[in-house]
Amino acid sequence: MKYALVIFAIWQMGAATAHALEVEVARSPDVDYSAYRSFGFKAQDGVPADHPLGENGQLFKEVSAAAGEALLARGLTRVDGETPDLWVTFFGLTEEELSIEGESKELGAGVRWVGDPRAHSTRTLLHATLIVQIFDAATGARVWSGWATGDTQNPEKIRSRAAKATRKILREFPRE
Repeated sequence: MKYALVIFAIWQMGAATAHALEVEVARSPDVDYSAYRSFGFKAQDGVPADHPLGENGQLFKEVSAAAGEALLARGLTRVDGETPDLWVTFFGLTEEELSIEGESKELGAGVRWVGDPRAHSTRTLLHATLIVQIFDAATGARVWSGWATGDTQNPEKIRSRAAKATRKILREFPRE
């Protein structure tokens, strides 16, 4: 179930970029990022290889390809079959929110009058976050994290949007 939620979260993240996509990062202040030369990808621990987010999964491949392009553009080299300087992992989170729009009035503590029910509309928003974490392969320490958060009502454009979010996150990766 945990892995189904993670797949759904990254799948949903793509749609989240349909609205404003906010990107934030956290970096370790004592790290010399210019010392890193290479990167590789790892699925999250415990995810089966044939799972969509496993190392053989289609979603893993698509998001990894986008991350690879972004890190190559930042001057790093991808290595496969050997230990890189940096390991890159990613995962996602989602939360649904029901939004009711229309006329209402606060009548008292915890009591709200809602006007004509036919004049109201409801919609479900999905808040989604895609998180990219980068670890020093030698020490296992997380040296950098970036995440993109957005809202959506349309979960159909997932894969292309997840890749776009990944590239946008990794534009913030430091190269000193």
